[in-house]
This record gives sequence, structure tokens and C-alpha cells, in this order.
Amino acid sequence: MTELRGRLEDYQKKVHRKKVRRAKWENWKKTQAMFYCKTSTNYNKWDMFESESDPDAEDDSEPIVPKDDPQFKAMEQDFKDRAQRRRRDKGVADGLRLKGNEAMKRGLYKSAKHHYTEALESRKDLLAVYTNRALCAIKLEDMQMAIDDSSRVLEYCEVFDDGYEK
Repeated sequence: MTELRGRLEDYQKKVHRKKVRRAKWENWKKTQAMFYCKTSTNYNKWDMFESESDPDAEDDSEPIVPKDDPQFKAMEQDFKDRAQRRRRDKGVADGLRLKGNEAMKRGLYKSAKHHYTEALESRKDLLAVYTNRALCAIKLEDMQMAIDDSSRVLEYCEVFDDGYEK
């Protein structure tokens, strides 16, 4: 959902920039008509030009949403169900993460590792759970799992967060 909002904001910025450039172009044309009568061509003025019949331009109207289309209603219901399921899974994963944290504090590393693994089965995008499970793996001397979990966090940060920074 945040990706769509980001794309919407980018689109709105693009439209706003286009409108500003269009206004500058119109203002420049009025100014040229009033004050300048040059015979030479100033090619710098084309930096402000935007065609009215731009084939890539999207119209500014709101999208047309089908009102009584059963497929659209089914898709909308699916979106709501998925969002509700993700919220529920996040709650379950957070609860299991807290149980794992408590087990770690008491020194029950196998139990903590089990809780963290269950949390990751509910929600695979919680980076803190991967790092906690890697710490459990180090305590249990399972270095391969620690390397795998740490590598997964670093790869995720590289792809989605523009690199890892402490």
C-alpha cells in the first residue's frame, strides 16, 4: 500500500511540475509577444516547451472505477482480507518474538530459537526476528544458521533499504 502511495505522490509531483512548466511557457509566450521582436532564434526557450499533444501524457481526470462489477468487488474484498490477515499475522509474530526475547533473557536458547522460527513462519519480513534468531544460533553454535539469517538481513537491506547502515 505504501508503494502505491509513493507512486501516487510521484505521479502528482510529475503532474505539478508539468503544470508549472506549462505556465512558464505560456508566460514566456505572452512576454515574447509583448516585448520582443527579434529575427534570430533563441533555442534556449525550447527548454520550457511542452507539447499539448504529448502521447505519453496522462489525463488529469480521476480513474473510472466500475460500480457494480462483481470481479472488482471480489478483488476489493481480497485486498481487505489480505490486509486483515497481514495485521493478524504481524500480531502473532510480535507475540512470538516477545516470547523468544523472554526465553533469551532466561538463557533458554533452543526455546527462543523455536519461538523466533515460528514468528518467521507467520511473517517473513521482520528483520529483528532474523537477527534475534541469528544470535540464538550463535549461542547454540549453529554457525550456518547464523550466517544464513545475517545474510538474509543484509540482502534485504541492500535491496529494499539502499544498503545497510548502522
